[in-house]
Amino acid sequence: MQEFSVDSDSSTDEENTSYIPQYYSYARQYAGGSLTTHAIQHSEDAVKSEDVGAKILPVWGINSHNINEKNSKDGYAEASRLQDDCEGLIEGIRRIRDRPKNISPFNAKELLPLLPPPAPCAMGKKCLVLDVDETLLHSSYVKPEHYDLHLVIQKDDSAEVNIYTTFRPYMQNFLEFIAPLFEVVIFTASTSLYCNMLFDIIDPQHKLGNLRMFREHCIQIFSTFVKDLSLLGRDLEQIVIIDNSPVSYSLQHRNAIPVSSWFGDPTDCELMRLTILLEALVEVDNVYNLLDNYNALLQLQQQKVKI
Repeated sequence: MQEFSVDSDSSTDEENTSYIPQYYSYARQYAGGSLTTHAIQHSEDAVKSEDVGAKILPVWGINSHNINEKNSKDGYAEASRLQDDCEGLIEGIRRIRDRPKNISPFNAKELLPLLPPPAPCAMGKKCLVLDVDETLLHSSYVKPEHYDLHLVIQKDDSAEVNIYTTFRPYMQNFLEFIAPLFEVVIFTASTSLYCNMLFDIIDPQHKLGNLRMFREHCIQIFSTFVKDLSLLGRDLEQIVIIDNSPVSYSLQHRNAIPVSSWFGDPTDCELMRLTILLEALVEVDNVYNLLDNYNALLQLQQQKVKI
């Protein structure tokens, strides 16, 4: 663990090491084949076709020839299940694409953007908006048995606040992975004092850049804080947000990569699994098609877990 007594102007230097990710499969493993980025990209064509099985099943390693070869009740049952999964996936994609891309109440063209123009090193890169608490790490005022950072925040009234922070597994590797690929924006619904202290320690060399946004940049709707991506000053087709709270991206659902809330599970590997999706997003012209397909698959998986 590390302990720091810091204020908003302090920072700590440390070495960051480069990280080359291995293949991380984020897709569910099916009997007969695995549904990976390759399958998700191919599902784009299947959306336009009624012949769902002909488009998707071969990507999973299933075709009419090897189904017939099984020539058994179990074989046909498996093929039927996969066909149902295909149709569920395609219907999910259609439902997602029926939703509007942006339901912000603001006209961004009439307002100054929240972000400055992209730095030269960020030109041509997609903008990755990254939440902090329960997405990358978990912080608590109560001292846990295990933690990575101890922050002492000096408030304006001279009172000291102790914060104990635990990093989500693979967080540092994940940040090192995304740093060269995206224009990274740290966007938290928490305070600037807390976030700046935290990231001056986590990223002392500012490899993630200097774009940090806080509670004051959110829109407050009743008692919730919403992150309006349309106000950033970036093309929405080039923005991705990773956040554990659906409320945060409720104005631009189709730009989101949902993640589960993390409160300390040491076996969690969700950040690691996201790297293959992010690699694929770097290569696409706009984020919507791939994210629509990914989120339809994610919803299909969640439905199956509930059954």
